[in-house]
Amino acid sequence: YSCNGISLLVFNIKNQDNPILLSYYDTDDITEAISINDTFVYIANGKSGLSVINISDAFNPIKVGSYNTSNYAQKLFVSDTLAYVADSISGLRIINVADPTNLFEIGHFSTSMAAMDVYVVDTLAYVSVFLSALKIINIANPTNPVEIGSFTSWWPGEVCIIDTLAYLTDYITGLNVINVSDPTNPVSVGSYNAGNYAKAVCVIDTFAYVANGGKGLRIINVSDPTNPTETGFYDTGGDTRGIQIIDSFAYIADSGEGFGIINVADPSNPIEAGYYNTGYIAYDMDINDTIAYVADGGLKIINISDHYNPIKVGLCNIGTYTMDIKVVDTVAYAINFFSGLCIIDVSDPFLPIEICQYSTKDYASEVYIVDTFAYVADMQAGLGIINIADPSNPVETGYYNTSDYASGVYVVDTFAYVADYAAGLRIINVADPSNPIETGYYNTVDSAEKVYVDDTLAYVADNSSGLRIINVSNPTNPFEIGYYNTSGSARNVVVFKHLAFLADGNAGLRIINVSDPTSPIETGYYEFGNLSFSVCVVDTFIYLSSGQSGLYTIKYPSSLTSIEENQLPTEINLNQYHIEYSTNIISIYFGIKERGELNLDIYDKMGRNLKTLSNSIVESGYTKLSINKSNYPTGEYFIKGRMGDTEISTKIMIIK
Repeated sequence: YSCNGISLLVFNIKNQDNPILLSYYDTDDITEAISINDTFVYIANGKSGLSVINISDAFNPIKVGSYNTSNYAQKLFVSDTLAYVADSISGLRIINVADPTNLFEIGHFSTSMAAMDVYVVDTLAYVSVFLSALKIINIANPTNPVEIGSFTSWWPGEVCIIDTLAYLTDYITGLNVINVSDPTNPVSVGSYNAGNYAKAVCVIDTFAYVANGGKGLRIINVSDPTNPTETGFYDTGGDTRGIQIIDSFAYIADSGEGFGIINVADPSNPIEAGYYNTGYIAYDMDINDTIAYVADGGLKIINISDHYNPIKVGLCNIGTYTMDIKVVDTVAYAINFFSGLCIIDVSDPFLPIEICQYSTKDYASEVYIVDTFAYVADMQAGLGIINIADPSNPVETGYYNTSDYASGVYVVDTFAYVADYAAGLRIINVADPSNPIETGYYNTVDSAEKVYVDDTLAYVADNSSGLRIINVSNPTNPFEIGYYNTSGSARNVVVFKHLAFLADGNAGLRIINVSDPTSPIETGYYEFGNLSFSVCVVDTFIYLSSGQSGLYTIKYPSSLTSIEENQLPTEINLNQYHIEYSTNIISIYFGIKERGELNLDIYDKMGRNLKTLSNSIVESGYTKLSINKSNYPTGEYFIKGRMGDTEISTKIMIIK
């Protein structure tokens, strides 16, 4: 079980030389750390707090519970019925997980700075605190945790306790070995600094295995804790962030190279056994002529003049969590989750040069450029407005603190439309950029991720509630006029002509006909087995950022942009179709060229024929088929049909 950005990944590692990805679960936020207990995975899920996933079926992980901690869940430790969460600036949170479907907090301890990691032994919790210390907390009474000791450290990271010794990674000083036999007076006994950032540690017998960032895996002999010495190392070539040891294998999470398996039977000569290249996470992209600018572990510049053979031509490393890209002329404006706004000269695509970085107030999510202003969706800090007239010296002009987490922004004339997560769509008057004022709002059903505005309509990607269409002709009184519930989690949307293209999480790309915004209809989809985060459309090409798999280029039929309401299909097909998901009924519409006998059956993913849905004569035109969801358990199904010599098929997902 591994985490990569915003996903839980489940691998079969029976063959160490060839790990196989079995399934993944798209979590609600950044997947920082995981802990496994029986058939449950507990996830430190960034701003979404603690999530619990049932993994009894490795092919179908299911979320069963969650608890939204106060700040940002970095790491966790699960012991018996309690989860101890290092929750950044809100310190240590203690959550009762006896019932994974009903989590609740029973105690907390406020640290001086951000809590980065936690390790629990008996009645003591060892908490590493950013730029401060290793704190030792007595949790004998979990409703009232009390600090009893502290060890000062420059930049503490992960901690592991073996007997009376604490092994603490420090980004600056490396691996520190601390005697904690007297928890009220922890004392340093030894250290080893391999250089770069020591991020995680696992201790087995007399060896400490350190995930050492850009220095890869370092194996330290700690048989004499007063004099730790390096025995061997393995350079992953990326940024090694996490590690677990099982038998003679080290399993590493590497943000550059993916999920790696290293044979450490001989600690002096570790050898790669296998790996799975999850890659960086492609969050977003922008297209300018024949060049694609991709937010994927920094800015990647790709020549797409040949759509069937895209070629990377340039790279600017501005941080792993690069979330959004907008390009204006020869300047790229990139949003990095932690660094804020990054401005890059891309006049030479082979040699992009960073001009400057501007640190926003919170975690930046998206940017929209209008003239000399950058409008930044800045999560808890709301909407930030930055003057970029001089790209080398951006200056904040104004900001508006929205009600929740500003995750998307789109600007038209004097209004900024903000996708404000749980607070829905917020409309901000930015006629005076130094004094933005909220004009109106509309609370969407779920969590507004991104927004696209076309004329008097705002199209909101509303996570599990799909596409919501809001009339904003009167910005003081927006109201919903239509919606389409997609089968995945709507992350982003762009509208081209009368089609809305949705990046729909694990359901891939969905294409929705919105010519009648009161009754949107799905006309096509493209699934590829990975998460989709963002979408861009140019002419008849769709560019999709797809999480671990980077950039996809998809060509769609030009006929999709010219289908008229009464146009008859040219053949029996499921290409001109849409699926409507409601509470109990799934409705599928498909086209028939001419009158004839249509046979339709539903199959499960094992290929078993469950039921005949149609075995009758149908007329030419469009036909509706309804399926009662209550008759089938949650899962993946296939609709297969025959009409003469023609066969059709499509996949549906039933979720209860």
